[in-house]
Amino acid sequence: MPNRNGKLYKHEIKNLIQEHKDAIVELKERHRFAPKDNRGKVFSDSDKHKQKIRYMARDVKCRDGYVRHHWSYNEEDATDIIYLTQEQHGAFHSNSRYNKDEKKYETIWPSVSLLDTKFKHLRHIVKIMKGRKADQERWAKFDVKRFIDKEA
Repeated sequence: MPNRNGKLYKHEIKNLIQEHKDAIVELKERHRFAPKDNRGKVFSDSDKHKQKIRYMARDVKCRDGYVRHHWSYNEEDATDIIYLTQEQHGAFHSNSRYNKDEKKYETIWPSVSLLDTKFKHLRHIVKIMKGRKADQERWAKFDVKRFIDKEA
């Protein structure tokens, strides 16, 4: 029974752990032998094709203060990378999901739509940043088309 803050008491947590002990041990064993990246993060089956694309783009240098972001995980787009700040990158992944069939991302708001071009991808990032109160002024006049033309 949770307390008034909605949290479980210690003895309740111990009881839950005792009840599900076999499942917890099985999960720990599975996690122990799962393939991991250099940071210890477990790879899922859906990450295997992403590993290949990341490996193909390993020589693409990243600008200071930015992180590399693949807008597509198709082989022809392996080295076509968008540079984002850590804040933008986190905001993007919070507002999108990966489509395994297309090997591209899709929006989750206001409706689900595939981000199948670099332009759509950047436009979605700008829309996210404009929607954040702290960034509204800074992103209000940002023109994605001019940004794409400069990159080309």
